[in-house]
Amino acid sequence: MSAYLDALDALEAGGPDGDSGGGGESSGGDRAAWRELTARFGRLGLRTLGDVAALPAADLTARFGPLGQAAHRWAAGIDPTPLALDTPVGRESEVLELEPPVATAEPVAFAVRAVAEALCGRLAGAGRTCHELAVGIGTEHGEHDERRWRRELGFTEATITERVRWQLEGWAAGPTP
Repeated sequence: MSAYLDALDALEAGGPDGDSGGGGESSGGDRAAWRELTARFGRLGLRTLGDVAALPAADLTARFGPLGQAAHRWAAGIDPTPLALDTPVGRESEVLELEPPVATAEPVAFAVRAVAEALCGRLAGAGRTCHELAVGIGTEHGEHDERRWRRELGFTEATITERVRWQLEGWAAGPTP
């Protein structure tokens, strides 16, 4: 628990999650409360954060109140801040037609890079990022192939271009046995 106390000393706010554990006390009082709690944990044989995380959260809350609950969340690595999810605003679409048709992936990837830059720039200007990408490829003979990718970190110009190149190369290689 000494590592915990060292981390506690480095904190500017009251608790590990930046609040008072629900108590509403001042930072100085919070710091003293956290020190007392860690001292109690030590007397109970809880020497590491893993020891605290291994205990049921309900038991810590019942015995130590909101401070015990906050200690368990912190020890278990649970972020007390809920995720703020955005609802998809709409779909963006770009179409790239190459005349004359090309036979290799390189000219397509080069042209796609410019389209991807425009798309990513437009999204960034609106404070948005592309997290799902659908790439459709068609030929003058009516053949068509489409593939979708999702990427938690969002797509950049480079990753969009990379996905298009992968799709073209996979399509050119033909079906896998």
